[in-house]
Amino acid sequence: MEEELQLLENNNREIFAKRITKKLGQLIAFQDRMVHVRFDESLDEEDREIQLRNFAREILRLEKEIIRQQRATIYKFARTLELDDIGLDSEELFSPDEIDLNSITNETDTIASPKLMRNKAIPSLSGQPPEAKWKGLFSMFKEWRSQTNIAEGQYAASQSAETHSNKELEDSIRKIRGAIYELRQKSSITPKDEALLSVLQRKLKAKNEELFRRHRARKPLRSAHNIAEEYSSTDES
Repeated sequence: MEEELQLLENNNREIFAKRITKKLGQLIAFQDRMVHVRFDESLDEEDREIQLRNFAREILRLEKEIIRQQRATIYKFARTLELDDIGLDSEELFSPDEIDLNSITNETDTIASPKLMRNKAIPSLSGQPPEAKWKGLFSMFKEWRSQTNIAEGQYAASQSAETHSNKELEDSIRKIRGAIYELRQKSSITPKDEALLSVLQRKLKAKNEELFRRHRARKPLRSAHNIAEEYSSTDES
């Protein structure tokens, strides 16, 4: 029983660690993006304020999601120990006073805010008819997705390819491509984002070359003897 429980917990921890690492990466990406926008002097005051507020809300949303996942994982761990059987209250043992574990384990918990962001082109939804509200919400989701792609690509470009596994390197390349696409889709971008686009393109080229080098190194080179044998077999046929 003890060995089975330990194996289960090791698997659960591995899954949890991957989820938290992903969320932390997203949070750090938005912190980097927030610094970028904060010191972009070419942005007008209103646009900069909207973006900074968007990023701050997203950072808080990710932080709350990390806490929610962490507490849910600890609560599940406490339940597997069956502490009640030995007279210990698992909720009292593991739960901070301010957190209700029952609400944390509820998958429909709305502790995190929606994945929505505004920009100057999206009007206020107050007083709008249902169709206009849905259209506005969809535009706000598209803005969130666009800013997320840019932030994650910017962060991925700052990471060294040498420390990545092949899978991580491929994921990094995908994120950088996503950021480049989003920046190119904009009708106009600031000089600071123009400079970012150049950095992303340069990093993408370098990481693609590193991935190609790794794949090439894995393939055995054909010797002169093997090549001669191939030609010989072709002549005989």
